[in-house]
Amino acid sequence: MPSKKMSITEIDHSNKEAWDMSRIDTLSALNLAERLKSVSIENNYEKGLAESLRTIGQCHWLMGVYTQAIEHLEPALGLFKKLNLLSGEAEVSVIYGAVSSKMGNLDKAINYYEYSLNICKELEDSEGIIKSMNSIGDSYMQLGNYEQALIIFHKILELKHDNKMFLGIVKYNIAEVYFHLNQTEKSLTYLAECEQLGEELDFELMKIYCSTLLGKIEIKKGKLAEGIQYLKVALRHARISQYDERTYFILEDLSDAFEKLGDHESALVYFKEFHTLKATVLNSESLKKLKTWEQKLETERLKKETELEREKNIELKAAYSEIEQSRNKITIQNK
Repeated sequence: MPSKKMSITEIDHSNKEAWDMSRIDTLSALNLAERLKSVSIENNYEKGLAESLRTIGQCHWLMGVYTQAIEHLEPALGLFKKLNLLSGEAEVSVIYGAVSSKMGNLDKAINYYEYSLNICKELEDSEGIIKSMNSIGDSYMQLGNYEQALIIFHKILELKHDNKMFLGIVKYNIAEVYFHLNQTEKSLTYLAECEQLGEELDFELMKIYCSTLLGKIEIKKGKLAEGIQYLKVALRHARISQYDERTYFILEDLSDAFEKLGDHESALVYFKEFHTLKATVLNSESLKKLKTWEQKLETERLKKETELEREKNIELKAAYSEIEQSRNKITIQNK
């Protein structure tokens, strides 16, 4: 367990552990990152603080607590920029894109993901490239551009990497695209591979996603009772793991399923719970904070563009001056 006597090396190692754990065991990762935040403040270690804040932000995003996510991501980004740690800046941008996506601003989300992708390409960070590309593909899927989403997901599978967690996430996304395209058999093929990886990694969130999609597939096939059972399993695990955002989506699916079954009373119960939880997750405070953060990013982007333009003008003036000097020299020589 981290303590105030931890060395810088130990803090770095524990921060990596918390970050790697954040998707697999979100609650444990959150607890570890919170302790590392305190240790880093006590040791006045800004890099450790930035990394712990980033992990806390990601954990809150995964759990659907967007206000808390934004409150931790904003200072994390500021520290990464101050320390010129581009990889951290790219990671925070991906999470902010995900938050924007959940709040319905998919165009903004894609901008964040592409910004992150450009940084990762510059750093030759293969894992970061995969993460950013997957997020872009997911946004196209949400926009209903399934063809473009599939192109991106299959490109990721062609890349050389050995990260089973991201492999599972991409395979799940492909399964979901095929579900939307009514190609059930293809969807089930990729879903089976995803389930296998989820079990192998003990990846709770992936198991929840797979159970949810299996339930939706069964319901689409007309097997309402079977579909509802899958959704109930997913709901139970989502609640245990405190994944609020995933929970309210499953509640909505269950409400729709019971409505199709003709059980209007159960449909209403699940719908009320869905509506209450969604209102809590997507609250006005989160939207306000996100808007403020987006304005800051836009200001920084314009400032960078102005600075680049200024540097470009200086270079052009220098080049023009050099040309003028050369012309004068040639004129003197001709005379």
